[in-house]
Amino acid sequence: MRFKPDREATAAAHFLDSKSYVSHFTHPGTNHQCIFLRGKDVEIARMEVFEREKGRCWKCGAYYGWKYGHLHHKEGGLGARRCWCESNLEWSCPRCHREHHVHVRSDRAERKSA
Repeated sequence: MRFKPDREATAAAHFLDSKSYVSHFTHPGTNHQCIFLRGKDVEIARMEVFEREKGRCWKCGAYYGWKYGHLHHKEGGLGARRCWCESNLEWSCPRCHREHHVHVRSDRAERKSA
């Protein structure tokens, strides 16, 4: 299922990246529309989650600062489960994120050497 943008809600959100949008689809288990982010909008969401969680990992509670912590989707995958809404995002340390998503790597150098 492809999620079409809600043009009015997307315009009202004032996203920085033209590819970010608010969908007509309602996030499963909530009453709000799914949000899909790209570029600068991802960085803004990452900062908001980091500040909300005070840099603490959702699973082990360890502090991981901005440079080393990861933005974690509670529900990943494709479609609505990969929604960027606030209720679907948490802060994670690299170890716990890797345990949850086996393929996640902490830096680009690791990806190039793989």
